[in-house]
Amino acid sequence: MLNTVFNKQVFRPGETIKAYITLNIPDRIEVEYGQLELKYVFRSREVDGGFKKIYIDESLGFMKPGPYNPGVYSYNVTYTIPSNVPPSFRGRILEGVLRYECIVKARGGFSLRRTGELIITKGYESPSQETLYSISSGDIHLTLLLDRPVKGRILRGVLTIEEGRELVRRIFLDLCIYEGYRVQKLLFLRNFRETSRCITIHSIGVDRHGMGSYPFRADLSRMLGGRAIYTAPYADGDIRFQTYLRLRMITREGMRTYYQPIEWYPYEESEDTQVETEVLTMEERIRRAIIEFFEVNLEGDIIDIQEYLEVKGFSVNIHMLERLMRGLIEEGVLQEADNNPILKKYRLRG
Repeated sequence: MLNTVFNKQVFRPGETIKAYITLNIPDRIEVEYGQLELKYVFRSREVDGGFKKIYIDESLGFMKPGPYNPGVYSYNVTYTIPSNVPPSFRGRILEGVLRYECIVKARGGFSLRRTGELIITKGYESPSQETLYSISSGDIHLTLLLDRPVKGRILRGVLTIEEGRELVRRIFLDLCIYEGYRVQKLLFLRNFRETSRCITIHSIGVDRHGMGSYPFRADLSRMLGGRAIYTAPYADGDIRFQTYLRLRMITREGMRTYYQPIEWYPYEESEDTQVETEVLTMEERIRRAIIEFFEVNLEGDIIDIQEYLEVKGFSVNIHMLERLMRGLIEEGVLQEADNNPILKKYRLRG
């Protein structure tokens, strides 16, 4: 049996990979070689094979050729990642992940292999700063307060409609990932093949008689389902990938769309900033309004509560409301009033 364990799964450029290799040999064998192969290649995922660039291609030997008696053998292998490699990424048309293959080859056709992937991310050492983005089009003016950069999986922000609230019906907030690579068919051209994919992470129903500011909290990691990988923004002459927000506004005149680039580092630790304070303050106001609902009504379901909050001037989507309800149940403030699996009713505990 061959087993390979690494000191961690996510690395930064310049850090050292430490591999701990254990080999259990049941019978005497004649080893030809034992090596750990590391390959870090960015390539296009399309059939045209339009791009390929090798950043790491190493074979690190850990066993000498010769006879080995039955027993358990342990080896340590280290490798320092170059400081100039890009962060890992896997999207629709471009991918680059550090792959490893641990191989023990012996005479007589005997061989053992272990394969897998490691992630390389780019760090961001400076603290996040609150940044106010201004978005205007005709008679509608919005501001968007976000952390810059966004660290961790949760995006916290405050969207404010400064002018034109009476024109807006609903706002959808989408997270998008852009990716592109240089097409190398003609050396004297630097054309890029590019694409983007987006998912909706939050929606806001706008009440012209309600409040004009909408704090929100959205889980960005929903974008990384399946085999998708995103670790940090990156751009050079050959490859590019980055994230941006797409705001889609449903207005009386139709749909309006705005784009705002953001820097997202999902593997960095999030920080408490003024944006978090504003979101928490608004969530506390919504929590108090939920409790007020149950002080007036004996019981109610999520839809009842959402309609009550809209009357009070709060636009709260179902995901956020369910999270706040779970918190009130865990704190012992609320309890479930029935076992309806489709639409539960709640009441004050006690």
